[in-house]
Amino acid sequence: MDIFYQLFNWSFQLFERLGQENFTSLYILFQVAIFLIFIWMFNRKKSAENQALDNVKKEIQDLKRDKVTNYSLNEIFERQPQQSNYVKQWKRYYERITEKGDDEKIRVEPFFGMETLHYAIGERQILEFGGGIHTSLGVLGTFIGLSMGLSGLDIADSEALRGGIGNLIGG
Repeated sequence: MDIFYQLFNWSFQLFERLGQENFTSLYILFQVAIFLIFIWMFNRKKSAENQALDNVKKEIQDLKRDKVTNYSLNEIFERQPQQSNYVKQWKRYYERITEKGDDEKIRVEPFFGMETLHYAIGERQILEFGGGIHTSLGVLGTFIGLSMGLSGLDIADSEALRGGIGNLIGG
């Protein structure tokens, strides 16, 4: 516990040395940097997924119409990067159809429905995670700002205390 106390004291002293305006500016820059990192991660992943989809689309278009079977499609997907969410969705579907009985019908919506693809391939989890991170950082920044403001209050002088509280409430 002693190390956390020392870390807190060191951080708080650093924030006070920066001053309120510099701290706020750096904090906002930190938030923007995290936002840009999430956007970069999302775009990088989407670019890889789009490339995999383009590869699959091209290979399917090159197949003769009568040669399109689940087996030939599986061969196409096997040649794609295995970390692709498109490939993972196809594998889930292909495993299920290879296990089914002769008289069993398989619905494709659980594998390739709009909502399934939107969640699995749309990488919504990256964006949902980002919102939670920014909310947490916002709450943390609020408490740091309140701590900095309260630490500067002089409780011995009532007039200085009123002025300090007015400045604290005013931002």
